[in-house]
Amino acid sequence: MREKEQILEMLAKGTITVAQAKELLDALDYEAPQRKKKNTFFIDVDKAIEGLSGLGKSVGNFVSETFSDLFDRDFNFQIRGNFDHFQKLQTRSLKDVENPALEIVNENGFVRLEETDSDELSIQTTVYYKNMTVTEGYHFFSLDEENGKYIYRAAPVPDAQHQYYLEVLVKLPNKKFKSLSVKTSNAPIYGKNFETEHLELSTVNGKIEVHDFLAQNVFLSTANSSITMENAQGENASLQSSNGKIHLEDNQFKSLNVHTSNGRIHGEVLDMEKLSLSTSNGAIHLEKLSTKTLSKVHLQSSNGGLYLSLNELDREARFDLSTTSGNVSLNIPVDINADFTKETFVKNKHIQGATAGFKEGEEGIDFVLSTTNASIVIEKA
Repeated sequence: MREKEQILEMLAKGTITVAQAKELLDALDYEAPQRKKKNTFFIDVDKAIEGLSGLGKSVGNFVSETFSDLFDRDFNFQIRGNFDHFQKLQTRSLKDVENPALEIVNENGFVRLEETDSDELSIQTTVYYKNMTVTEGYHFFSLDEENGKYIYRAAPVPDAQHQYYLEVLVKLPNKKFKSLSVKTSNAPIYGKNFETEHLELSTVNGKIEVHDFLAQNVFLSTANSSITMENAQGENASLQSSNGKIHLEDNQFKSLNVHTSNGRIHGEVLDMEKLSLSTSNGAIHLEKLSTKTLSKVHLQSSNGGLYLSLNELDREARFDLSTTSGNVSLNIPVDINADFTKETFVKNKHIQGATAGFKEGEEGIDFVLSTTNASIVIEKA
C-alpha cells in the first residue's frame, strides 16, 4: 500500500496532476473486491498544501475526476499526522424521557451509533488536535438539550493553523427514538441495533453502514463512497450516493428508492411493495426478491446489466423490459403473452408482455427495467 500512499501524497502536494495520478494507480495491481480486503488511503495532513481545511475539496475532486469504479472497493480515507488527543465522556439519563430525539453534527470525523443496556445516553468523544494549547475554557463541542431533543455539535475549527477533528461514539438506550440524525464529512458513519421513527445519516467522502434497526422513515446520503444497509425494517427508505456501490440485504420496507452513479447496486433477500433503483455506469443485481407484497419494480441503468431473481411468482405480472445494446432474457416458469409484432421483440431488445391471466385494472406486479449497452435477465431464484 506504500506505493498508493506516495501517489496520493504527490497529488496532495501538486507534484503530479490528477491524470498522472490515475495512470499511476491504474498501473498498480489492486486486490479483487471479493477478497474483502480493506483498502485504506492515508492522507498526511502535515504534507497537504491546504491541510485539513481543504481535505474535502481535494478528495472530492480527486475522486470525481479520476476513476469511477475505484470506490466499488470500499476505500477509506484516514487522516494521519502529528496529532495529540484526549477523550471525554458525557452522559444524560433518558429513563423518564419518552421518544427522545438526537442530532449529531460533526466534521472530518466518524460517528458510530451502538446500543446499550443502560438508561443513559452516552457520548464518548475523542479529540485529535495539533498546533493548539488546550485550556479548560476551550470547547471543541457542545451537548445541549431542549424538550427531549439532544443536540451534539462540533465547534468550527478556528483557522487553518489550529486543526482538530472529533471521533464520536454514541451509545443509545434500548428505547424508541423520535429521530436520529447524524451529519459529518470526510469520514464514515456506522450504526447498529436501534429503533427510531426517523433516521437521517449524511456524509461525504465516507461510507455509511447500518445494520439491525427499525425505522419508519430512512434517508441515507453520501458521496464518493458506499452505502450498506442490512436487516432493516420500516415504511419508506431513500438511499443516495455517487461514485460508490450500494449493498442491501435482508431489508423489509413498503417503499425503497435508491440512486447512485458510477457504482453498482446489489441486493439480496428484499421484501418490498415498491422498489425503485437507478444507477449509471454500474450494474444492478438483485437476488431472492420476494413478490408476496410487491406491486412495482423499476430498475434503470446505463452501461450496466440488470439481473433479477424472484423467490416466487404466483401472482399476475406485467413486464416492460428494454435495452439498446444487449439482450433481454425472461426465464420464469409462467406463461407470458407478449407483443410478437414488435421488431425489437424479435431482436430481444424490448419485450412488453404479461402473465397469461393478467387483466388491466386488477392487482398485479409491474416490472419496468431499462438499460443501455448491457443485458437484462429475469429468472426464478
